[in-house]
Amino acid sequence: MIIGRPWTAQDAEFPRQAMGQSNQRFGEDLGVATTTVARWRANPTRRINKDNRDLLDTALHSTDPDIRQRFALLLETVDWQGHLCSVAPREGAVRGIVGDSVEQLDEPWTAPTVLRAVQALAESDVMDRRGFLTLAGGYLTAAAHQWLLERPGGDLTRHGSLRVHAGAVEVIDSITAGLRRVDDSHGGSAAALTSQLYAHLRTVIELLTAGSYDDSTGKRLYASAAELARLRGWTAFESGDHGMAQRCWIAALHAADASGDRALGANIVGFMSCLAKDVAPHRSTAVTLAETALTGYRGASPRVTAILHLRTAEAYATARDRRRCHAALDAAFNALDNNGVSPDWSYWINPAQAHAQAGFCHLRLGETDPARHHLTQALALSPETDQRETALRHTLLTAAWLHPRQPNLELALHHGDEALSLLTDTVSSTRCAHQLAAVVSAAHHHHHREPSLRRLHDRTRQVLRNPQQFPTEARVGTRGRGTR
Repeated sequence: MIIGRPWTAQDAEFPRQAMGQSNQRFGEDLGVATTTVARWRANPTRRINKDNRDLLDTALHSTDPDIRQRFALLLETVDWQGHLCSVAPREGAVRGIVGDSVEQLDEPWTAPTVLRAVQALAESDVMDRRGFLTLAGGYLTAAAHQWLLERPGGDLTRHGSLRVHAGAVEVIDSITAGLRRVDDSHGGSAAALTSQLYAHLRTVIELLTAGSYDDSTGKRLYASAAELARLRGWTAFESGDHGMAQRCWIAALHAADASGDRALGANIVGFMSCLAKDVAPHRSTAVTLAETALTGYRGASPRVTAILHLRTAEAYATARDRRRCHAALDAAFNALDNNGVSPDWSYWINPAQAHAQAGFCHLRLGETDPARHHLTQALALSPETDQRETALRHTLLTAAWLHPRQPNLELALHHGDEALSLLTDTVSSTRCAHQLAAVVSAAHHHHHREPSLRRLHDRTRQVLRNPQQFPTEARVGTRGRGTR
């Protein structure tokens, strides 16, 4: 028995993924009905009978070594809690990937299937508004491990009705850069920004599907689609829609893989880790994802290297691994000290952001003095246009000064007021607002007789009841720094 224990239906799903086959093709090769494969996927904890176990063992023994290696990596990611998807209802809606969407993201990593996944993502703006389930950790790490196993890139040359020149891709990327900066200045929770992202993504998809371009331009178009899907995932994360964020990032990872851009793919896996560290059932997954991103990138960009080390530091801090967290922070700051060429999308990583993420790590580890130092440094270095991150840094400093170890209520209230002012007047970030509310609410229980803290508590709750709308002055081209 190749896995050394009884097969479950979830185990049986992994050979299909490793081989990159559809339900029908996998069933035909294995000698079972397509409906049997579908039942395995629908009931992941179900035990597989002996006849089917023997068929699976034989198929894996006779396949290529690289497929067996991919299967072993997928098997390592199994979530032994049970199901592939976990239900996380919010406000009466189902949040996550349902029905055919899982099938689309589970298809082989080829250009046509990548296009279908990205098209489905773009169409979700006008189709299914019910929301999406949050995927279990095993599914996320399986996607990341598939990306980790590099495949030879296919020729993306296409002969369509509309000639696409390299200059058109440069215009597309400049518009995407403008949308990133709108997010920097005003946050990603606003509906207007989401609408602009979907409209821009649909334009890119139209060029990919109807355009005529050479292989080099095709790879750049797929990279453009990947970065747009990543940014849409980020705005979903900012809005608290974790299922949509995961769906966007998996589609983005497929597109980045098609483009051959390993730095972009590693950044996307890093964002998946960022979400996992904030969601309780996925916190152990955050380390796996962050380490996968770092392992999968072998380039020399100082900024990309720093980003990936900071992601691992945050994951280690969440796992309370003090030693490895400190080592990752040292590696990140050392990388920022180096000179070298870095991609445009990595512009946001700078000393201010590195100090902010270091402050977060120390705060997670209960190291209040270094947390306060790094977060204060981050604020001092923050540009005025980086409003969303400024609000988050004030929120983290509120938590740092309310920590039971040498608390300072006056400083905590100051930073809480600053964060709340930005969230009320300038920034639309559900994520940041919820973080501030959690910090203030916890402190309110300990200092319930403090009038100033009570007022801050009540004002924060008011912001959550009436979230800030997208400012009318925010348009593509707004100056700013730093999509996280």
